Amino acid sequence: MYLDFEENEYSKIFDNKDFGYTQITVNRPERDENGNIIYASKGKPKADSKLKDTENIPLKEDIQEFF
Repeated sequence: MYLDFEENEYSKIFDNKDFGYTQITVNRPERDENGNIIYASKGKPKADSKLKDTENIPLKEDIQEFF
């Protein structure tokens, strides 16, 4: 059965991408006591290292649609 490489009642064939993930880092902005976003140089929001997180997104999913 293995060498035939066919799906049947005992086996199923998966695509390699079914097992893979893209890992992305999610940075959330730092906020002050009033809840306002704190900006770093060049006007970009300052990332809060305590709120840094990662997400694993299946390779077959679009990253923008995931969010």
